[in-house]
Order: sequence, then C-alpha cells, then structure tokens
Amino acid sequence: MSNLVLLVGAIILAAFCFASLGTVFSALPTDKPSNVMMISNLVRLPLIFISGVFIPINQLPYWGKLIAPLSPVTYVTDVMRYLLNQSHYFTVEYNFFMLLVFSILLFSLSIYFHKKTLLKRI
Repeated sequence: MSNLVLLVGAIILAAFCFASLGTVFSALPTDKPSNVMMISNLVRLPLIFISGVFIPINQLPYWGKLIAPLSPVTYVTDVMRYLLNQSHYFTVEYNFFMLLVFSILLFSLSIYFHKKTLLKRI
C-alpha cells in the first residue's frame, strides 16, 4: 500500500472519529451551545496530549502508555511516524483496525444518543 493511501486513510478515519465524537456531545439536551463546546473541548484537547503527538508513545511515562490507546489521535500519529520512518509504537494494521473500531463505536454512540434525546430537544 502506498504511503499516500495510508496517510489519507488514517486522516479520514480520524476525522470521522472526531466528527462522531462531536455528534455525541451535540446530543446533549441544552439551550446553550457553549455548554456543549466546553464539554467537547474538555474531552478532545487532553486526547491530543496523551496521543504521542508531542512526545512519542514509547517515551511517555508508564501512565501515559496506559492512557494513550484511548485516543484515536494516537493511531493517526503512529501511522504518520511510521510513514516518516520514525519509531512507531503499533503496527500499521493495528492502527487502522483501532481507527475503524473507534469510528464504528463513536458513530453508533452518536446515533444512540440522538435517538435517546430527540424528544427532549424538540
């Protein structure tokens, strides 16, 4: 598989994950969009710091290595490190598998929460 296909695939799956995560938060029944944005940022921003963007996963402290797999950004970052011939933590196949799992999970959650809260938002 070419490097461009790997990169584009990883970015598309990660974007879908974060769009689905935003959709999950938008299902919250509230009159103030700022509440949704605050909660969304409180979840999304820390995910960047534990995902290996700034510090490679294998250089993170022990607790960081335990938390890093909870973020879809971790897997995109790992693919990018692989493509740049740097040290990567997971295999490319595992990264794509986890991005797919996160995509399906977050998309399913967004559908569930929107159906659950639809009557409260109308």
